[in-house]
Amino acid sequence: MNNVVRGLCVVGMSLMAASVAIACSCIARMEEPEDAIRREYSSAKAVVSAHAIKVVDGDMTSGGVRLLGNQYVTWKVDESFKGAHGVGQRFRTRSSIDGAACGYGRISKGDAHLLYLEGKEPYGLYLCTGSGSLRYMASMLPLLRRLAAGPLPIPDAEAKTTD
Repeated sequence: MNNVVRGLCVVGMSLMAASVAIACSCIARMEEPEDAIRREYSSAKAVVSAHAIKVVDGDMTSGGVRLLGNQYVTWKVDESFKGAHGVGQRFRTRSSIDGAACGYGRISKGDAHLLYLEGKEPYGLYLCTGSGSLRYMASMLPLLRRLAAGPLPIPDAEAKTTD
């Protein structure tokens, strides 16, 4: 193999390694789904189910040029499980559409999602959080309702009767 071909192979392999290194990857945890929901709930600033009422693709530059890559969504809360956003209130999120940048993916007006929110508004949405389409996550709602209601009272030992 001549030096030019060998050099091109080295450059190509280096670029492939770099792209893998900067690609998004979520750490897989070996846990029960209920434990994952509890973990995400406890670490989130707010947890809501909401639907998208306005979607804007891209950032506007000072020169009036729209740069694609980010998506800004205005949401309306359908159900609140934790945090300051009550039913009917609105808030905004920002996310990358590109999965390699841990982007959340494309959202369309009217889409309903379960959202675990962190930071401040506009909240960032990322691929590796517990957020997702209610189409796939509706089964989590009963547990979130129980978590939102607070811890169950511990039964009083004296109230128990033994036969």
